[in-house]
Amino acid sequence: MATHTKSQIDDIVNDPLSLLRFRIMDAADKGLPAAEYNQILGELPMTDVVKRELSLASSLVATGSMTHQANLEDPETQLIWAATILHLMTPSGQDAAGKPVTPMADWPAQNQASSIAGTPFWKAMVENPTARFELGQNAVCVNELLRDDSASIAWGAPKSWFYNDPVANRVNLDLFHSLALGFEYARGVALHELGHSILTLGYVGRDGVAEVGEGKGIRESEKGDVCYGGTLAMVKLAEEDMKLRKAAKTRKLTQDEYVRLRLAAQEYRLRHQLFNSAEDCCVNRFAVHHSETTAQDFSSTMNHVGALLSMGKKAMKEKVQGRMGGKEAEKDAALPDQMPPEVKAALETFQSVCAASNLVFFRNNGLFAHTLEAWRKTGVKPELIAPEGTPEDQLIDHPRFARILDDCGGPEGVENLQPGMHDRLFGRFFFDRKAKGHFERRAEIIDRLWDDYLKDIAQKILEQNEQNIRQQLEEMKKQNGQKGQDQQGEGQPGQGQPGQGQPGEGQPGGGGGMGEEAGDVTDGDGIEVEGIDGKPASPKALPKNPKRADGKEAKPGEGEPVPGVGGKDGEQKPAKSLKDAMDDARKAAEDKKADEAGKGSDWQGQNPGGTNAGKGGLVDLRDLAKGDFSDYKRRVAELSGHIALVERLFRQIQEKQVEMRQKLTRYKTLLPEDGDIEERLDVNAHIDYILRRKTGQPLRESDLERFRREEIILTPSNVDVFILIDGSGSMTSGNCGGLTCMESAMQSSIIINEGARRANISVFAGMWGASNPPVLARPGDDPMEVGKRLEGARQGLGCGTDLAPAIRMALHELAQHRARPGINSARSHILVLSDGDIFDSEEATKVINEALTICPDLTVDFAILDNGHQKMNDVAESLHPNSNVQKVECINETDPNRIPFSLVSLVANKMRSCGNFIAVADEQKRRKLKQAAARPGLKYEP
Repeated sequence: MATHTKSQIDDIVNDPLSLLRFRIMDAADKGLPAAEYNQILGELPMTDVVKRELSLASSLVATGSMTHQANLEDPETQLIWAATILHLMTPSGQDAAGKPVTPMADWPAQNQASSIAGTPFWKAMVENPTARFELGQNAVCVNELLRDDSASIAWGAPKSWFYNDPVANRVNLDLFHSLALGFEYARGVALHELGHSILTLGYVGRDGVAEVGEGKGIRESEKGDVCYGGTLAMVKLAEEDMKLRKAAKTRKLTQDEYVRLRLAAQEYRLRHQLFNSAEDCCVNRFAVHHSETTAQDFSSTMNHVGALLSMGKKAMKEKVQGRMGGKEAEKDAALPDQMPPEVKAALETFQSVCAASNLVFFRNNGLFAHTLEAWRKTGVKPELIAPEGTPEDQLIDHPRFARILDDCGGPEGVENLQPGMHDRLFGRFFFDRKAKGHFERRAEIIDRLWDDYLKDIAQKILEQNEQNIRQQLEEMKKQNGQKGQDQQGEGQPGQGQPGQGQPGEGQPGGGGGMGEEAGDVTDGDGIEVEGIDGKPASPKALPKNPKRADGKEAKPGEGEPVPGVGGKDGEQKPAKSLKDAMDDARKAAEDKKADEAGKGSDWQGQNPGGTNAGKGGLVDLRDLAKGDFSDYKRRVAELSGHIALVERLFRQIQEKQVEMRQKLTRYKTLLPEDGDIEERLDVNAHIDYILRRKTGQPLRESDLERFRREEIILTPSNVDVFILIDGSGSMTSGNCGGLTCMESAMQSSIIINEGARRANISVFAGMWGASNPPVLARPGDDPMEVGKRLEGARQGLGCGTDLAPAIRMALHELAQHRARPGINSARSHILVLSDGDIFDSEEATKVINEALTICPDLTVDFAILDNGHQKMNDVAESLHPNSNVQKVECINETDPNRIPFSLVSLVANKMRSCGNFIAVADEQKRRKLKQAAARPGLKYEP
């Protein structure tokens, strides 16, 4: 196991903005009274932007109307509006009838509604350009993940949380929580919940036989099949629960049946807690993987989410209380003193095992270090997991503790058993089949963890609960006919409940029996039991979904349309299709840009990765382009942020061009796939099978599984990129966003060159325009030498604009290039940068068409550093390759900050739209390139 020393938790907990976010999130359930609301807003840094927004919020609270549009772009202003929304929903008194009233009660009638979601204010919030843009950003993500044109997306009512409703095919986002967390971090929560929707599949079963299916929760279909969330071991408990509930509707249950119903529900919930803790590792890693398809670093995002919603809460609460002079100092929730010591110890161990299985993701992700002190701060007690007597310095590395971390967070553990982003290239059926297989393996691991770590512990808890339940029944017998009895057994020994704190806090909460949620034994009117005149409590329905990212159970109404969201009171505003949401986001961005331009504000150079761009984000490329390119290392360091974004785009291009390999896994089947006994037989498993038979030991089904499964592994293949820069004289004098076109093109080439190189892509760079165009960079060249060549070419070639010779030169270079032996190769991409002028239009068109015809794995695309229609646009329109993937695209862009991203994004989008491409042997592709380079019209003769 690797030892991690990197830690972000202290930085996050000590960040003043994180503390304010935590206070708002922590107040979401109890509300935000005026005093606390004003105190939070008073701790914000009083910049001009914040003062202006506070004035607007104050006007809204008083009148229900705003004089201008809210600013939702900055983290500080997002917090202002999150706090304001929560304050407006918080009761501030009572009316004459004794009903609670909120500050909205004093608003004019035209501004009021039965809920905040129906007010004109809320409509203005969801129609805010920044909110529209953020909805569109999420729509892009959902579209990539769900691949369903009929899906829709919408801002739900405040505090409705984030979820995907598969029945309505609707994704709900929570604007209040998005503002409280910050849009950037809320995207991580949405991905977490989408991950559950896509990866946490559940089982479909009937009469005790179950298989992985599409069911996300416990329900019965018209066919009689039952859908279960959880593992196979949980199926049996869920079926027993359902069978006894059905029986209770038609007759009285025996006392033993009633006890069994309560215990089955409790055991299911205990198992569900472990299942959810471990499964969160998988969906959190799923969210992090999305960094590969976007400019946002979701690794950092998920660490902030984890700190704010779970493991950092205790530390932040202590900090907040310290700032308030120790007011309302909280005592840690403790297990009841009257609980038998062995049961109390069992509950503490249960909590530590579940917390460790959940928090290993955050350890792997660098949120906290792999040290005994750090683990104890999370609430995990390794001494309860490792054998008694283990020395302190060996606790977290003891095999018993380490196995939990490996099973949940190891290379083949729960965290990493999921399809890769590239698996989507092979279609929905292939991806779903992989997802089902991975879920089945995760469920096996979680059941094994239960058997090895928690089975005996849970038995002690359930035995104590059974004693409590039977004691309650006996008391009811003695009080026959009496009403209003305490059916939940409050005050009985063993009423503690494991895991009601956030994961990692290790704090129990209240409830019915141990293993029951608070209030989960008061569903309906109770159950009739033989020999009891009253109705003992009925356990609530088993949880349908994994817990939300904030640790709370999904609400029964989640997934249903919310009345009055953003429209007139009681009117449901329709969700937007994903396409409409994305189009609306583009329009919102254009509207905002035009509005800001009208105010003299500069929107250029902002970070393409989010709405908080430009605030400590990417540097403006116009400030760097005048620097000396020969000092290559310094230039690369200055451009590191832009290079990282381009690198991610290139990785997207790679993942659309993969090579397929087959690998035998450690998982086994009853029969060999394809009848290949010799290759697939696991000798050790076969020996174990023979020994069990010879020694008369009972055979289990797993003993018969002796043949290794085969898995298809898709790995990114070798991609070539050739950058061609216009070397004509006009490039050194044109105006490209305040730079010469040459300066912008050269700087873009550095960004593209380094981004491609870091993604292990073979990258070339050269000039075009002359009859003998020079090569500036080849794969493997010394970076300092590349920098010198770029600086030497800053003034151009002083030549014309003939493109055909450079295309011939590029073909020659690509044909001669040799990749690593045995590697497969994907497409070759030629990217041409120009100010738009070209002398040899007909010759260049002929050469490019011929090259594309002979080399089906070659693409050519243009970036014109001018907004007007140029001759190069005409060349692009006149090219007619044989396939869509070879369609020559042409972009016009003058913003130096966008040129490298726009050009590489153009290629990435084209690869995405053209579906999967299986890489071929590198020799095969080079052969085609050599054939092209040898043809009379394409032969390069320097």
